[in-house]
Amino acid sequence: MIRRIQIVGTICCRTAYRSGAELSKGRSAAASVAAALLMLRKLFRILSVCTSPFCEDFVSKLRMFGYSLLPVALFASIGETLAVRFLSAGGSAGISVQWGILVAFAVTMCLVTVFRYGVQLQKESDETL
Repeated sequence: MIRRIQIVGTICCRTAYRSGAELSKGRSAAASVAAALLMLRKLFRILSVCTSPFCEDFVSKLRMFGYSLLPVALFASIGETLAVRFLSAGGSAGISVQWGILVAFAVTMCLVTVFRYGVQLQKESDETL
């Protein structure tokens, strides 16, 4: 009987450890979303201050916002994959990828390129006047 209790005790400890690890992943996911929202807030603050959207500060904040989307996509994909595996009850489950957030990252990086070129054109236009 003592041996059975010890085995059950180790299983409970492993389960508690897993839920603790999942809790830390949830905190990391929430922190990455909060960081992305903070970057977005800074982006709009710079946009309200600049006279034109073609300023270096705006482009750098837009680039930082784009890169802040990558951890959000990573943690969302991990969370969805774990949830599907948990709900499938031992059945085979694939890896889930958050394509929407990755597409938003790609679009943001394209906008960074466009606005960076706009900054160059703005500087050339200011020099000619």
